[in-house]
Amino acid sequence: MQEEILLFVETVAEFDPASFLSSIDWLRIGIIVGIVVLISCTLVGMIFMIRRFYYLNVGEQKEEGKKWDNNQRATLQEILKIDFDRLSSRGIKEKLADIKCNKFLRFYGNYQPEIDEFYQKAEKIITEREIEEERIRQYEREAEEREQRLEEQQERKRQELVQGLFEFKIARKNSDVLPLDTVYPTDVITAATRKAKNYFEEQEENKQIAQKAVKYYRHNDLDTIPHLETEKEKRIFLETNEKIKNGETEAREVKSEELSKHFYRAKDLDEELKRKAVAQGFEHTRGIELDGRICGGGFYIRRHKNESAYHFCMKHLFQELHQKMMVEYEIAGRRADVALITESLRLAIEIESGTNNADQLTAKAQWAEEHFDHCVLVCSRENLAKYKELLKDYSKMACLTTKEAKEKVIQLLNSYKI
Repeated sequence: MQEEILLFVETVAEFDPASFLSSIDWLRIGIIVGIVVLISCTLVGMIFMIRRFYYLNVGEQKEEGKKWDNNQRATLQEILKIDFDRLSSRGIKEKLADIKCNKFLRFYGNYQPEIDEFYQKAEKIITEREIEEERIRQYEREAEEREQRLEEQQERKRQELVQGLFEFKIARKNSDVLPLDTVYPTDVITAATRKAKNYFEEQEENKQIAQKAVKYYRHNDLDTIPHLETEKEKRIFLETNEKIKNGETEAREVKSEELSKHFYRAKDLDEELKRKAVAQGFEHTRGIELDGRICGGGFYIRRHKNESAYHFCMKHLFQELHQKMMVEYEIAGRRADVALITESLRLAIEIESGTNNADQLTAKAQWAEEHFDHCVLVCSRENLAKYKELLKDYSKMACLTTKEAKEKVIQLLNSYKI
């Protein structure tokens, strides 16, 4: 070992760097180094190009894949599209059933988790929507029931008012009268008036059928009945038959003295009585009722020749308003056309047909002021303003049209409870 070390030391001592460096072939070494460097750079460049080409190709594939995925998602979203905000639970169910039947969904197996999540969301919304819709329906049913109960209460109250006013009109035997102490809605007045008119018309019709039955049994046996068109006629004939049998109604000729009055409505007389009336000096005239309606069939009247038919009819129509009304009532040398004299009320009614002059009217007003509490002057609408101006200083005088006069008289009768 020592020998080897001594040999190495001697060799190192003998080494000459200058002769060593001069003995090296530097050109050859430079060529070799250049070739090595060139090869290395070429390899590095090739590696770089290969990597670049690889990454570019992979990026394009990823981009294409991403685009395809986006297109797939967009198409799937279009298939699974439901407007939950606008559809009812039933609409959502129908839309969901259509989606589940879509044959293109089989191409979206990669998105099955998303599809299942959508189904779960839709089912949840359907359940919530059904609960909400049932709550709304329940609220609407309750609101409708409350409204219906309120309407039924209002209708019952209205019918009670109609019935009360109807009974009042029936008691007064006039479909147009109203009580002074009660105010009724317009629809109640209309309904009660129509009901009362229908009642009076039916009563009048029943009366005429009964009169027809009485006339029939004057000439026919009680065990017979004529051919009748309606059940109503048959019923009234049978009722009249029973009344005749029980002595409640007499099937006899009406004697002449039964036409002792001077004023009849034509509809209250059968043909036989009409003939008797004419024979006893009655005349048939057309006319209107106090409310302005035409009296069907007119009137049969027995008057003095110096009095107009209009004046005569008006007197007797006003007389019918109360059983204590008197025609041609005389006091202090003058006659009131119609008068009512009670302890609480002295009422005069004057029918003015336009024949009296201003002095005559003034004298009549002064006479009425002295002897009556109220005086109603009945005149035409054409003369109303003139008479009101002429008699404005007479506090007890009331110038009114026929219909207004009727209402005024009824008002006074009710006010004084007569």
